[in-house]
Amino acid sequence: MTRLLVLCGLVMWVGAALLLSTTRWFARRPLTERLRPYTPGGLAPGRSSGLLSLESFREVVGPVSRNLGEQAARLFGVSEDLAVRLARIHSPLDVTAFRVRQLGWVVGAFGTGALLAVALGLPTPLAVVMVLGAPLLAFLVLEQQISSASDRWKRTLFLELPVVSEQIGLLLSAGYSLAGALSRVSTRSD
Repeated sequence: MTRLLVLCGLVMWVGAALLLSTTRWFARRPLTERLRPYTPGGLAPGRSSGLLSLESFREVVGPVSRNLGEQAARLFGVSEDLAVRLARIHSPLDVTAFRVRQLGWVVGAFGTGALLAVALGLPTPLAVVMVLGAPLLAFLVLEQQISSASDRWKRTLFLELPVVSEQIGLLLSAGYSLAGALSRVSTRSD
């Protein structure tokens, strides 16, 4: 019981430090950071961050989540690169941001599964399945969402290809040059 209280206290301390590091009144910026906008070329954001700040936490978690996510995706048979799938669906996220978000969902599902297993008093085999299955399900659901959105985009492109080629052919027969026909078709569609 004492170990659990100490562990909860440590987790709360780290969480409070991360949360308070983002508030202005708690983590005052150094003088050099406050004067940066008034120097030549100083409008670029600064790179310094504290030891227990949200930025340093992201810098540590980003590469780890990216590597773990890629390995887990390969383990479950996803062969297409995530960067390609994200670019294909015009996602505003990069690979690292997606993997960090995915890791957040996995950790949340793990916590929820553990809480439900303890709260419901499930037998040990069922509790293990719930605690390990919930994060796995969260990971695979997010992977499936990206893959299905990518497949929808590929299918839409495949179905539009004959229409685009027909429009280019009509413009070429109407006297447009190839560059002019491509330019006209590209401005009329997305």
